[in-house]
Amino acid sequence: MLHFRCFPLLVSLALVVVPSAAMADAIGLSTQFTGPNQRLEIVYGGPFQDLAMMSGVNGESSGQRWHVTSEGQWVRIRNEAMGDTMCLDVVNGGDPAYMVQMRPCGNYSGQLWQISASGEHMRLTTQFLGNHYCLDIANGGMLDRYAQMRPCGNYSGQLWTLVN
Repeated sequence: MLHFRCFPLLVSLALVVVPSAAMADAIGLSTQFTGPNQRLEIVYGGPFQDLAMMSGVNGESSGQRWHVTSEGQWVRIRNEAMGDTMCLDVVNGGDPAYMVQMRPCGNYSGQLWQISASGEHMRLTTQFLGNHYCLDIANGGMLDRYAQMRPCGNYSGQLWTLVN
């Protein structure tokens, strides 16, 4: 059952999810864990090139601006800095498994995302891993603040918010 307090989130989401033929206005993505002063961003250079991580808000960074486009019951998530041909994807095997990175868009289940309401926030899952793995933010260690797919649970790093 849909709760009334989810309604503003779903209205916001409806405004930014557009058919794949058109690009939506760019949005920012933050989590309850990192707070409104951190946004999901693409890493440029180094050993973590093209992975996604949380970093401080930077209005000048196109790496913090995301486009969500509809593909039936799924959506694709693109990054403004990377262009229309690159999609957010789940690393399939190897190291670092289940991290998320920008890859050329294609017929890959790790690039097909589902966004679902979770209270006042939302959770992001993929066709590849199913609804038992959610997009999360690492807390500590070498991959601190990097985005990765983790088993869904009551974790603030899995509770996302759309921001302008």
